[in-house]
Amino acid sequence: MLPPLSPVGKGYTVIDCTSKVLCPGFIDMHGHSDLEVLRNPPIRSKIGQGMNCGIGVFPSVPGSAFLNELCGDVLGAYPQAGWRFYVSYKQHWESGTNMAFLQAHSTLRRAGMTGNVNRPATDDEISRMCSLLGESL
Repeated sequence: MLPPLSPVGKGYTVIDCTSKVLCPGFIDMHGHSDLEVLRNPPIRSKIGQGMNCGIGVFPSVPGSAFLNELCGDVLGAYPQAGWRFYVSYKQHWESGTNMAFLQAHSTLRRAGMTGNVNRPATDDEISRMCSLLGESL
């Protein structure tokens, strides 16, 4: 058995973490939290998620059928969903949870291409996607 907690110096205490897990924080690379942070700012449920994909809410047009179809089942409903740029999205939420976002490929591709997005992009479309990506970053 370890000795009880003991002071180490002014303002410091030793805590016995035997058989415990010490985690300073989590990095959730696959959260689908774009809209949840607007509905529920503390988003404490984030501790149980992980990984990354191509679904997101920017760049897109508010109320677009494409965005509703792409995100509806995964991100859930949010009436004002759709932001042209990351900065316009970011202006809509304030949260005690630190968040950083990756640029979703599906919305970037849809915003940068015309017509069928399930085909190779043209050089001009790739250039537009690169420009949009630069704005997000």
